[in-house]
Parts: sequence; C-alpha cells; structure tokens
Amino acid sequence: MDSCFKSFLCYALNEKKLVSFLRIILKTVPLVENYYQPWSYTKTTGFNDALHSLDRLATVDFHLPINVSVRRFMNNRDLIE
Repeated sequence: MDSCFKSFLCYALNEKKLVSFLRIILKTVPLVENYYQPWSYTKTTGFNDALHSLDRLATVDFHLPINVSVRRFMNNRDLIE
C-alpha cells in the first residue's frame, strides 16, 4: 500500500494536480468521518492552510518516477481530468 501512495504523490506532483486530488479526497465525507478524529487538524480546518501551502508546488516541474501499480491509470485520463 505504501508504494501505491508514493506513486499517487509522484503522479499528482508530475501532473500538477496534488491539491486538486487532495481536495477531492478530503471532500469525501465517509473517508474523513471514518479516518479522522473530531479534534483532528483535517476535520477542524478542512486542511485548507496545508492545501494553500502545497499549492505552491504546482510551480515546480516534477519528473518523478511512477510505480507500475498506477501506470494503468495514466492512460485513462477521464479518471483524472
């Protein structure tokens, strides 16, 4: 599972979509309800400050390697855009 998460991060950074992807994940109510405590930073703030900081990474051109476990999704652009 760790390699899939690393691949997700690499792909998101390469495509300059890390913040967009994280926003989608954090708007998934069942996920946030099940995995975050009521007092957590994510639930109390919506992670907005962190997303704002991470958005600066979109100015960097990343060329990170992507694990084979997610390459099958690279050809399926409709899942991403």
